[in-house]
Amino acid sequence: MPFTGRSLRTPVCLRRRGFLGTLAAFGLGTVLGCRPDAPLTVAAHVWPGYELMFLARDQAWLDTARLRFLRTASATESIEALRTRRVSAAALTLDEVLRVRSEGIPLTVVLVFDISSGADVVLAKDSIDSLAALRGKRIGVEDSAVGSLMLHKLEEAAGLQEKEFIAVSLRIDEHVAAWNSGGLDAIVSYEPTATLLEHAGARRIFDSRRFPPAIIDVLAIRTEALNRHTEDLRILAAGHFRALRHFNTHRIDAIHRLGSSMKLDAESVTEVYRGLELPDLDRNRHLLRGVPPPLLQTAAELSDLLTRHDLLLRRDSLDKLVADVGLPTGING
Repeated sequence: MPFTGRSLRTPVCLRRRGFLGTLAAFGLGTVLGCRPDAPLTVAAHVWPGYELMFLARDQAWLDTARLRFLRTASATESIEALRTRRVSAAALTLDEVLRVRSEGIPLTVVLVFDISSGADVVLAKDSIDSLAALRGKRIGVEDSAVGSLMLHKLEEAAGLQEKEFIAVSLRIDEHVAAWNSGGLDAIVSYEPTATLLEHAGARRIFDSRRFPPAIIDVLAIRTEALNRHTEDLRILAAGHFRALRHFNTHRIDAIHRLGSSMKLDAESVTEVYRGLELPDLDRNRHLLRGVPPPLLQTAAELSDLLTRHDLLLRRDSLDKLVADVGLPTGING
């Protein structure tokens, strides 16, 4: 029986000083005051730009006493972990950060993992010979900010209106099964799942190279936790950049390690990363510094775009959205 998913018309984008002072009067302040802070916990789903962070962990380039990772099935699950305070930070796209902030959860971007240039895609059956041929078809899409953004970009490129096709809501972990069931004509997806879909016969007809950079993957932390975890963030960023250097200088070893985590062969891993710009430390400093920081300017433009398409309730204030304090201070991190 075909996988039908959940049909929708519009994807929903939708300190302790006084306490310790009291304890000190009983001679307990010194003991408890030396207790280390809880580790920084970061949520992230499988995505090529995030995998260097996990490569650093697996290679013991990170202090796991100070850092914890929560593997999630999707960005939606990572956002829920932020909402419920299971984590203090998450790997998300910039537009997802804006969506969470619109819910009243202050987040600050402290690291840019990657900029999508072909890694977010629309795939279709062989019978779909043009974007306009999607009229009246069933298109699978994740109920997320990125899914919604890609769908709107597709509509613009194809000259279609929302009512002219059937959007089927699917979590990213449902994409392959839904495609194999035969119930979809096209699907909005991203790597590494997009490559798995291509292996299953789907054909790429549209991707993020077709519009100005808008899908940017970042590390965002709850703003109130930023000062408490600044050093943890620097350790994490240093590990990420070390893994990036390893990827650039020991490509074969890195590809095999990354392929294992993404369940892809070496050739497919190579293809996946061709669709991403991976900013190094210097590029991150450029993006997160300045008056205003370039990333803040991008966020302002993205906020305007999402608001116009009713994907945000209101434009983001941009207050405390970007900070560079989590970047390493040395030349190589």
